[in-house]
Amino acid sequence: SCSNIEFSEVTVEKCARSLRRNGIVILKELFAKDCVSQWTEAVIKDLNCALKAVPTDQDHSNLKYHELASRQKLRYEIRNGKEMNAKEGKEILLAHDGVMRIIREAFACNGNEPVNIKEIRKDKDFGAFVSLPGAREQKLHADLDPLFFGGPHLPAHYLTMFLPMLDKESGAYDSAVGQTEFFPGTHVLAAAEKVLNGECAKSIKPQLSSGDAIIYDARLLHRGLANTSKSTVRPLLYVNFQRSWFVDNQNWNENSLFDDQNTKG
Repeated sequence: SCSNIEFSEVTVEKCARSLRRNGIVILKELFAKDCVSQWTEAVIKDLNCALKAVPTDQDHSNLKYHELASRQKLRYEIRNGKEMNAKEGKEILLAHDGVMRIIREAFACNGNEPVNIKEIRKDKDFGAFVSLPGAREQKLHADLDPLFFGGPHLPAHYLTMFLPMLDKESGAYDSAVGQTEFFPGTHVLAAAEKVLNGECAKSIKPQLSSGDAIIYDARLLHRGLANTSKSTVRPLLYVNFQRSWFVDNQNWNENSLFDDQNTKG
């Protein structure tokens, strides 16, 4: 089995409570190392294939396609690639029993029963971020805006799991490669506004390796740090968990790099 952890009810509730309170939870050694690192070759092949298909006159800092999006120069997001789609083993990462129990609990209002599995979008987004040497530090951002900018703070409706792909030998703990910096608590709009207005806030920069995982609320402020290494490419798998009624129209475009006709994302 690829899974290294079995979750008790206490552990699930503790993780869900961290997601509600802090907007983030870290799970060390969630998967066997090879279960995640085996995706590296497919990710890099899909990235290189997509980049070759980009029109030569297009600005690489603002790409939005069905298969490829750029988050800044030398920092890309890849999904729907031929190699990744053909590879087996995806369901192990998408449907980990303990993770799904945490997601169901975190999506529920505090004190309520976990949401039904049918209320979570079945077709989960699965892809990778790739930071190339020379990528600069990202601007502080959240992946999604709140559903409403007024009223009470609502439970999460969109959670992302990051799965680092580098191990110790390939540079996982090298600060030059750049980790992701998170600002706990900023999934709450009032806290995010304070940070964005320049107030000092505690941040964390988890140094994790292949097999570890981070789950965070898409409203949480975070940023990818600069990759100042000479030659280390930093790939990172992700899985998005969404409530069934939510559709993300903010981050992707339906146009395909490999087809003149629009392809649904």
